[in-house]
Formats: sequence, C-alpha cells, structure tokens
Amino acid sequence: MIHAVVIIVRKLRYLLKRVIHDILFDILAVVVVVWLVSGISFSLVEKVDIFTGLYWALVTMATVGYGDITPQTPTGKLIASLTIVAGIVTFTALVSVGAGRIVESAERKRLGYINYRGKKHIVVIGWTPAAEAAIRELRMRGFRGDIVLVTEKPSAVVREARLEDVTIIRGDITRIDTLLRADVPHASMVIVSTDDDAKTVLAVLAVKALNPHARIVAEALHPENVQLIHKAGADIVVATRHLGGRMLANSLIEPGTGKRYVKKDGSVLLFCSSKCEKNYKL
Repeated sequence: MIHAVVIIVRKLRYLLKRVIHDILFDILAVVVVVWLVSGISFSLVEKVDIFTGLYWALVTMATVGYGDITPQTPTGKLIASLTIVAGIVTFTALVSVGAGRIVESAERKRLGYINYRGKKHIVVIGWTPAAEAAIRELRMRGFRGDIVLVTEKPSAVVREARLEDVTIIRGDITRIDTLLRADVPHASMVIVSTDDDAKTVLAVLAVKALNPHARIVAEALHPENVQLIHKAGADIVVATRHLGGRMLANSLIEPGTGKRYVKKDGSVLLFCSSKCEKNYKL
C-alpha cells in the first residue's frame, strides 16, 4: 500500500514539473494573476464587492465590454486602461500558443510521431504488401478494434493506401521505445511483416520481451528462416513467397486445387479437395 502511494506521489511530482515548465501554463498563470489583481484593485477603488470586481476584470480583459459596470474615479479608469492592455496581450498569447499546440499535435499525429494508448488492439509491424493485405482482411472480417501500424516509412506513403481507422507510429520497428509508443505491452495480437527476415526476428524478440502473452504471427520471406523466427517467439510463421510459388506451380498442374495449410515447421499440407482433407483428419 505504501509502495503504491509512493509511486503515485512520484508520478504527480513528475507531471507537476512538466506542467510548471510548460509555456502554456506560464501564460495561463499570468492571465490569472492579471485577472485577480485587476478585479481586486477595481473592487477596492470603486467600492464594489469582490465578485463584481472579478466579473468586471474578466469582461474587460476579454474586451467584451458590456458596459454594465464602468469606472467612476480617475484611479478606476487608470486600472481599466491597464487591464485592457494586459488583457489583450495575455489573451492573445494564450490563444496563439493554445492553437499552435493543437496544430502541432495534429501534425505529429499525421506524421506518426505520437504515443498510442489502448488495450486489446492489434499491432502490425512493418509496411509490406502482406501487411496491407492483412489490415484490409481484418476490416473485411469485421474487426472493429484499434489497429496500430508501426513502420519506418513516411506516413504519407501509408496513407496513400487509404486504410480505415489505422493509427500510424513511425520509427525503428526493432527498437523497444518505438514499440512502446504503439503500446505493444497491452496488445492482444501482433503481426510482423518486414522486407528482411533479420528485422523480423529482432522485432519478434522485442515484442516477446514486452508482451509474452500476445499472439504473434510473422511473415518469413525465406523458408529456411521459419524455424529461426519460431524460436524468436512467433506463434505462427507463414513463408509467403515459398507458399505463393508452390500455389502458382500447383495451379498450373492441378487447376481448382483445394486448401493449403502451413505448419510451424514450415511444411505445407496441400488438399486437392474437401474429401482429401477429411480423409487426412481420419
């Protein structure tokens, strides 16, 4: 219990330090100080209650100027003049910095430099034709959860595919910090499809270290690497090029061929018909 409280306190201190060093927080603090000083000063000089003074200060700083409360003394008019100037400067700075933050956040998301947070999502590592086909197949089969794509390629290249509801994380697909940005520790399934089997092995090892319980499906470009990718931690490995070549050849020899299955050892089971498949299971 005490350990949990200590962790919470540390996180709050860390967040507080980040907020204090944030320019937006600094500007907001200046706005509040100007509002309080102007409101209190106006209430003392014009002999009105504190709430009326604060209301007047807020309306004046925002340059709304309803005119329901006006300064009657020279000192009050001086306070009003200073409040108007301070209000224009601080409110303009606050709006400009806030709008800049929104635009910056949208741009970072567009480029893929964001931190995703979620649970039970699917992470696709690598941008290849197989990865694109897998994402489309997931959507076609009715998966409506979050799909996070981790890629080293520019996000503009990925967006040309016009995939629906896919969060893009750009970075080195073999680095732990990149995978953490995709929240791999809370993913339910991971698909690894790269243009290099060595990268696939490193990515599978990194995923397994972050999330030992996630189901990992990986693509092997070369059949001899299937066992290696399995040993790295992948639950299922598909030798796509090898399988595609066999399917092409078999389609020439036996048109209308039935189903094919790829086993963990890389071997392929080929059934010419549903009857053959049933006989095999018997």
